[in-house]
Amino acid sequence: MKILLIGKEQDIKLVCRCVRDVEMVDKIICWDDDYGPEELEPDMLALYDAVIVAVESEKQAGYLYELLACIIGDDEGKLINFYAVYRAMVPDMIVDRVMKNPLIPKYDGMILGISHANYGIIPRCLNVPFCNLAVPSQDIYYNLKTLEYCLANYRSRIADLKYLVIDMFDYTYFNYDVSLSKTAVSYYYYYGGYILDAHNFAGNKNFDYGFEQMQILLQEKKLAGIDHEKMLLWEKIFDNVHAGTQYREFGNPVKLFERARIVKKKDLDEYRVCTSIVQNTYQDTIKENIAHFYELLHLAYQLNPDLKVFVILLPRYAEAEKMAAQAYAGWKKIFYDIIEESGRQYPFRFIDFKGHEISQERACYYDISHLNYYGAVKFTHLLGTYMGLDKEERHGYYA
Repeated sequence: MKILLIGKEQDIKLVCRCVRDVEMVDKIICWDDDYGPEELEPDMLALYDAVIVAVESEKQAGYLYELLACIIGDDEGKLINFYAVYRAMVPDMIVDRVMKNPLIPKYDGMILGISHANYGIIPRCLNVPFCNLAVPSQDIYYNLKTLEYCLANYRSRIADLKYLVIDMFDYTYFNYDVSLSKTAVSYYYYYGGYILDAHNFAGNKNFDYGFEQMQILLQEKKLAGIDHEKMLLWEKIFDNVHAGTQYREFGNPVKLFERARIVKKKDLDEYRVCTSIVQNTYQDTIKENIAHFYELLHLAYQLNPDLKVFVILLPRYAEAEKMAAQAYAGWKKIFYDIIEESGRQYPFRFIDFKGHEISQERACYYDISHLNYYGAVKFTHLLGTYMGLDKEERHGYYA
C-alpha cells in the first residue's frame, strides 16, 4: 500500500497518528497559502494506491477533494476525504456519542435540557462524573425520550446515577414542541438530537416532507461520497481513528474559541422579545408537556428513589432580561404554577438563576441568552455549589 497525504499541516497530524502502518505513507504534501498545487499532476497521482485529503474544514476539504477527483478521473475510487469519514463514523445522536465513549464506564450525574445547558454547563467543572445530554432546541418530550433511551440501551452506565439536572429555559418551555417548530430539522440533524421518534413532526407545516423522508435525506447528506469500496480501502489504511483523539467527538464538546465571543450592543438592538412562542399559547402543547414532565420525573425516581434532581433556569443576560420582563410575566406565573404543583408530588429542587448576579456580567455572555465558555465555567462552579458538589472529592472522567 502506497499512500499520498495532502492537506493542511496541522490537520495531517491526526491522519498520521491513525494509519495502521506509518510506512505506508510515501509522500506528504502540505497545502498552504504558498504551496501545494505545484505537484498535482495526473502521472504523479497515478503512482499511489490511495490519496488522502487531510483538511478539517468541511468547505475547504470539499474544494480540494473535487479538484483531485477531476485530476484523477476514473481512478477517483482511491481518493478519501479523511475528515468526512471521521465525522461520519460519529453517532448521529449526542446521547449515543456520550454513552458509547469507551473511556467513561459510568456516570454519577446527567444533564438534560436545551442549548443553554448544552453550552452553559461544563461537566469537567463538576466534582463527579457527569454526562451532558442537553441538545440545542431539545424540548421536554425529547428529554424524556433521551432518559428512556439511556435506560433501555446504556443502563449499566447510569445505574448508579445520583444527580440529574434538567434545564428548563425559559418560562415558555411548557409551550414549546420542537417537532412542530422551524428548528426541527436542525435539531434532528445538525444538533445531534433524538431522531428515533417523530413526535408531532407530521403536523409541522414548515416542511413539505415526512419524517422518514427527512431521515433518508439526512443520511444521504452525511454519507455523500462515502461508498462501500471506500470504506474497505479505509479499513486497510486506518485503525481506530477516534482513539487517536481520546474520543473527543464522543461527548458533548464545546470548542473553546468558538465560544469566546462576548455579547454586543447589536445583539440587544436585534433582540426580538415577542417570538411566536411568547405571543401564542398552545394549550395542547402545554397539556402534553406537563404530562411528559411528570413522566420524566417518575422515570428518574424509578431509577433511583434517592436521586437528587435539580430543575433549573439558567440566567439570561440582565439587559435582555429587563427587555423581556413584561412579555414573560404571564408565562412566569404559568411556569411557576406548574413547577409548584409537580413539586408537591416529586422531591426535586427548583432553582431559578435568572436573577443571579452572574447575569450582570457581560464578559460571561456569548449572546443575550447563552453563556460563553468563560461564563459557562463560572456558572458550572456556581451550580456545583448549589448542588453540594463542592463538598465532593473530585474524581472520574467527564463528557
